[in-house]
Amino acid sequence: MDASDDTAFLRFEDWRNIFCDNLQSKSWQVLYHPFQRESEEGLIYSALIPNEVIADSLNDHSWDLCVGDGSPGTSETRNGEIKVVEYDRLGFLGGVEPLVLCRTFHHGAGSFRELSEEFRLFHNLYQGKKRDEYLKADEVGNVEVVAKISAERVEVRTKEIRQFLAIKEMHLAIQVDINRFSERSLETFESVERSEQYRDKDACFNWGIRSCNWRKNAQTHAYIMGKKLLPPLAKERSARWPFSEPDEHFPTFIIGRDDEGNDVESTCKHDKLANNFGANSNAPHYLTPVHFRAEVLARYYSHADRFSVEDGYLRAGGLWGLRMDNDHRDRIVVFLGDLGRDLPASERDYWRGFNIAPDGPLISRTAFSRSIRGWFASPERLDLAFKNLFPYFCQKWRDTFDWDLFLPLGDDDTHHFTSLRIPLQNDQGEFDSQVQSLTKLMIDSLNEANIVIGLSVPEKAKGIGKFQCFLQDRQVADSDKIVEFLRNLQALRSSGVAHRKGSAYKKVAKIFDLENRELKEVAAELFAEGQNMLKTLGSHFIPSEDWNRL
Repeated sequence: MDASDDTAFLRFEDWRNIFCDNLQSKSWQVLYHPFQRESEEGLIYSALIPNEVIADSLNDHSWDLCVGDGSPGTSETRNGEIKVVEYDRLGFLGGVEPLVLCRTFHHGAGSFRELSEEFRLFHNLYQGKKRDEYLKADEVGNVEVVAKISAERVEVRTKEIRQFLAIKEMHLAIQVDINRFSERSLETFESVERSEQYRDKDACFNWGIRSCNWRKNAQTHAYIMGKKLLPPLAKERSARWPFSEPDEHFPTFIIGRDDEGNDVESTCKHDKLANNFGANSNAPHYLTPVHFRAEVLARYYSHADRFSVEDGYLRAGGLWGLRMDNDHRDRIVVFLGDLGRDLPASERDYWRGFNIAPDGPLISRTAFSRSIRGWFASPERLDLAFKNLFPYFCQKWRDTFDWDLFLPLGDDDTHHFTSLRIPLQNDQGEFDSQVQSLTKLMIDSLNEANIVIGLSVPEKAKGIGKFQCFLQDRQVADSDKIVEFLRNLQALRSSGVAHRKGSAYKKVAKIFDLENRELKEVAAELFAEGQNMLKTLGSHFIPSEDWNRL
């Protein structure tokens, strides 16, 4: 580099700008980073500083916390003849705490970096599949990366740091200690300045330059050591109870039409609605049905790792849940008050985008029996009925025979069951994915090892062929219908999902009359046949159960 660049390099002009910068405007903070380059070596580390000692900390450019500090420690004093041993969980740091701990072991176990357990618990963070990221879910269930950790670098999102600082009443110090070297002699630099101490309201550093006789190919050494503080948020903005912001976002929803055909809307704020106890008598009732296009569930089906669409219920893990009436062909119905009480504020706008005026029955017979009469009721929708029956059948089979007819899905395949459904739209891709899932559940999962025990099976027989031998040996009624259903399902998957759609697909398309029927109708038929298969097997092998009532 030329002389001017070399001078700026040794004067740490880049770091001087950082010391004068506003850390609050940065989305991420580097909390740990050792680095070594041809002409530079240094370390960035961090420390949590109590608010009451900030002034003292800024009077000294040296670090408040060094790498390796922050482990539990004991001290010993004497009170006369009495020995007093004290314990401190952080090793007597005067209130200073580490946010990043550098763990090292001296018996060959290596080393690693980790975030403070308190910080992880404060934000309920968990490690992602990459193992070098810490994640958290927001109120809706959307997953966000909060921290990135590797052997050489730890970065944490500014927002979560400042929320943590607000409640702990602390600042975060970004500490630096960097050395730089030049092949030029000290005398060649025009500036006569050889050292400098900088102090500001949120930063301090000590800089110096001197001759170097201990490093190869270097005649001049410059250094900088100091700290820059990141302040906390105001407690009122920490998003922690009791400072969390109240939920005041309650959009209106269409609940009907007036005499002129115009939409009638109402707030969904539950405490502003009428109820059976006389509240808000002039307002719509809490139990007013609100209708939505069925596609509103698409985003939840597509993220089966975070959401579960169940019979009459939508669940976002342990974050929130919403009662719903999904026993309709083309719509979802939710009570007006539940939209305001049970949906997170940000989700209400999403649902509002699918809101439609009521058309046909306000709620299904299933929902009326459950919600109004308080009766038990099985769903009428074929995919919901199948999904209720399948795990029940599997458990009854295992209880009876001590082995599984359908092997349980692995963790990476559970979405094939949780997202199983009649397609929300007549979309080929969605239809193909449901055929794939149903095939994996009812054909690929057949327990061939147990099915063939004690049977004489043709050498080339595969899964369905082996199951056919099993059914015939056990003299199961309608076994031919069961095998035909499975073979047609397998053909639909093999010719239309697993491979390019060609002549084989055209043949199976004729079986299901795909040219003249909606894909949703064909999918419903598959669920109906799957349900009939389970009931036939249940009635034959476990006759003690009343399978027709399910």
